Amino acid sequence: MLFFAHRNILAGEIPAEIGNLFKLEKLSFSVIKLTGQLPASIQNLSSHLEADLNRNNFGGKIPESPGQLRSLFYLNVGGNQFSGMFLPVYNLSSLEMIYLHDNRFNGNLPLDIGAKLPNLRKIVIALNNFTGPFPDSFSNASNLERLELSYNQFRGKVAINFNSLKHLSCVLSGSLPLEVGNLKNVVVLDLSVNQFPVRFPLLLSAWTSLEYHIVYDNSFKGTILVSLSSLKSIEEVDLSSNNLSGQLPRLFVNFSFLVLLNLSYNHFDGEVPTKGIFNNKTRISLAGNGKLCGGFDGLHLPSCHSKRSRKVTRLKLVIPVIISCLVILEEGVLHMNLLIGYLWNSSFLCRAE
Repeated sequence: MLFFAHRNILAGEIPAEIGNLFKLEKLSFSVIKLTGQLPASIQNLSSHLEADLNRNNFGGKIPESPGQLRSLFYLNVGGNQFSGMFLPVYNLSSLEMIYLHDNRFNGNLPLDIGAKLPNLRKIVIALNNFTGPFPDSFSNASNLERLELSYNQFRGKVAINFNSLKHLSCVLSGSLPLEVGNLKNVVVLDLSVNQFPVRFPLLLSAWTSLEYHIVYDNSFKGTILVSLSSLKSIEEVDLSSNNLSGQLPRLFVNFSFLVLLNLSYNHFDGEVPTKGIFNNKTRISLAGNGKLCGGFDGLHLPSCHSKRSRKVTRLKLVIPVIISCLVILEEGVLHMNLLIGYLWNSSFLCRAE
């Protein structure tokens, strides 16, 4: 039995009688205006259940009764106003996908969450108020593909054994251990709005499948490494609001799939390249880097002072008398210098044949 009410005009609360639908396999109340709390009777929905309640106005705490749904494999309550602790997971061993994002949940994640949810493939709990340490038991969820934890208040080190998470494609929070480099299949890396006080990561060069790299609003410092030239498939790079410095790396010129490059509000200096993505104003952002110059006209940056010009203007010589001996000289070009002295009268000897 399936029950869909997606994008409808229903309002009010879910009645307790819903627990009488013993054979219900899919429950979808997404993107409507339901309110109130989830009824405790939902624990009676014992079938292989998929529950989608996202983007409503549900509130309060999620009752412990979902913890009795041993066959629940998909739960989406994102975009509501639920609060309280993370739901009990001890009887949810079949759960594969859980979405709790954009709510008001708080407290710690269960430290053994990875062990209790061995079939977990996707967990999205961003935009909440979760705190405390990051559970290293995620190492046990070997099928994990997506782990989204941004905009919470987790603290401490990430002690996950990333060698066991070969399918993981998204890492969004915590400290940045070198073991992350073992995630060869990473497609999206979003570490935004954290405080990583480290140098730009060396490990990124190993992620040849990376398509989106977003680490804005951190404390990364140093230069962007040339070793990133291996990331030829990357489509979007956002390194804005960090402490990166040095010259803009020309390697981005050769990234043929790159459609967005945001390097704004760092400490880059020097001349801006004019080829590749650097020649498209709508795809590049360099604001907040006060020492940049050059680039194509659309960037409206100051001109760079040519090193050659500086050397030429400093050239000061006295023309030697020996010029009178250059009897086979056909053309003398001495403009754009600051030569001093006199051309000797003997220069009439310099004549064309």
